[in-house]
Amino acid sequence: MRYRRPSKAIAPRDGGCIFPGCTMPVTWCDIHHVEHWQDLGPTDLVLLAALCRNHHRVTHRKDWTKQPTHNGWFTWTTPSGLTLTSRRHRPDTQRTTTQRTTTQRTNT
Repeated sequence: MRYRRPSKAIAPRDGGCIFPGCTMPVTWCDIHHVEHWQDLGPTDLVLLAALCRNHHRVTHRKDWTKQPTHNGWFTWTTPSGLTLTSRRHRPDTQRTTTQRTTTQRTNT
């Protein structure tokens, strides 16, 4: 579901598209439901994330999965099995280098 304006809770939390390496601002993002709203997935903050249109489409590609983590982040698993960890754009929510999962650049 695309909102005309990002949720007041999602915008300050995510600050932009949370896909690794993306710099798209939150005002250009869709709000993604981890559990699809068409399948009666809840509109719960921990299950919502800001994704730019391109990465929202990537998330819905066949054999890509996205899951929330216990600490409020998200991970994607690519069809090849590579795990990618979400990012946030606000300095106070960025992980330190030692906390980040190593990711490889993917063609999107």
